[in-house]
Amino acid sequence: MKAKINKSKKTGKPLAAKISQSVKMLVVPHAKNEYRPHLIRIYGIVAVLLIIIGLQFGYYLTINNNNLSIENSNATITKLLAQTNAERVKVGIPVLKLNEKLDQAATLKVQDMFNNQYWAHISPSGATPWKWLDAVDYDYSEAGENLAKNYTTVDSVMSAWMNSPEHRGNILQPDYRDIGFAIAMGDLNGSHSTVIVALYGINSEDLSTIDNSKMFISADSYGPNLIDRLESLNLATDASLVVLALVIVISIVAHFNRHKLPKALSLSWRRHHGAYKAVILIIISIALIIIGSSGRV
Repeated sequence: MKAKINKSKKTGKPLAAKISQSVKMLVVPHAKNEYRPHLIRIYGIVAVLLIIIGLQFGYYLTINNNNLSIENSNATITKLLAQTNAERVKVGIPVLKLNEKLDQAATLKVQDMFNNQYWAHISPSGATPWKWLDAVDYDYSEAGENLAKNYTTVDSVMSAWMNSPEHRGNILQPDYRDIGFAIAMGDLNGSHSTVIVALYGINSEDLSTIDNSKMFISADSYGPNLIDRLESLNLATDASLVVLALVIVISIVAHFNRHKLPKALSLSWRRHHGAYKAVILIIISIALIIIGSSGRV
C-alpha cells in the first residue's frame, strides 16, 4: 500500500515583493500602516535625524586636513594663493605674488574688525580699506579687498568668491600684481568666527604710466540671499536637505489623508500629525541652511 504524499508549494513572497511592501509601509499612507507611514512616526523621525547627524559628522571628519584655523594659517594662505593664481592662469593674466606690506595691511584690517565688532569693508567710524594700505606705506595705484567669514575649507572660500561677480572681479583684475592675506579667529558680533581678509594691489612703481588718481575696488558685503546660501552648502548638507524634503512630502501626503485615520487616532492630536511633523521638519531644514551657509563673503 502506497502512502499518499502531499507536496506543498512554497507560498513565500518573492524578495522584490517584500521590498515593495516594506517601502510602502515606510513611506506611503494606507490602511495597513493606519495612514501613518513608518518614516514619519517617532522612531522614523529619530532615524532620519541620526542619518543627518551622521552625514554632517562624516563631512567634518573628512575636511579636518583642510580646515581653516590659526594653527595652519600659513598652509591655508599658501593654498589660497595657489588657487587664486590657478584662476588667473586660466584666463591668461599674470599671477600674483605675496607682498609683506599687504599681509600687514590685511592683519591690521582683521584686527580692526574684531576690535570694533563689525563685518564690512568700511568700519563704523568710516575707515575705508585703503587706510590700512596707507598705514603700511604700500604706494598703490589700484587695490581691492575680499572678505570671507566662517568658511571651513579653502575650496569653499574660493568657490564663494568666484561665484560672486564682485569678488571674482578682484581675483581676476589683470592689473594686480601683489596680494596679501590675514586669517584670524575670535568673537565677532556675538559668535565665534574665522575671518579672512585678502588685499590685492599694484604698486605705483610697477606701472609704466602712473595714474595719479588712486582707485580702490571692493566687493560689497551684502547679506546672503537664499540662492547664495543654497549655493554655498556642502554636499553633506545638500544630502540632508534631500532626505528632509522626502520626509516633508510624506508628512504632507499623510496630512491630506487624515480623514482615513482610524477613529481613535482621528479624535486625538494625531489627526494632524502629518502637518505638525512637516512644520517641524521645515524648521529643521531652515536651520540646516542657515548653519550650513554660515560662511559669508
